[in-house]
Amino acid sequence: MVPRSENLAVQRTSPDTPDFLRAALAAHLSARPATFDFCVQSQHDPVSDPVEDPTVTWGEAAVPVAVLTLPVQEFDTAEREALADALAFSLWHAPAEHRPLGGINRGRKAVYEMSATARRSK
Repeated sequence: MVPRSENLAVQRTSPDTPDFLRAALAAHLSARPATFDFCVQSQHDPVSDPVEDPTVTWGEAAVPVAVLTLPVQEFDTAEREALADALAFSLWHAPAEHRPLGGINRGRKAVYEMSATARRSK
């Protein structure tokens, strides 16, 4: 995901508070949408574009394939916070052919699962 330039004109919040990113997002979405390009990068050669070596930069550029727009909204409410606490993010909630590849992503899967379990147990 790549943020579009119109997202850059955001109201700045102080990074001195522990929830400054949440405050910045609330301020932004109360005034205007946030828009992102969803990009993919194709593997053209498994030798020069290895999935298992995250230190190798692939030759092909990422190509935008969709636009994600978060509409103007008030998300900073008790009801939405309760909903967010019940949700868990997983890249693996997808058809098998769309699931992430590589050792880094296999590690992320375990971390996401443990994080969701810990959040739900509180």
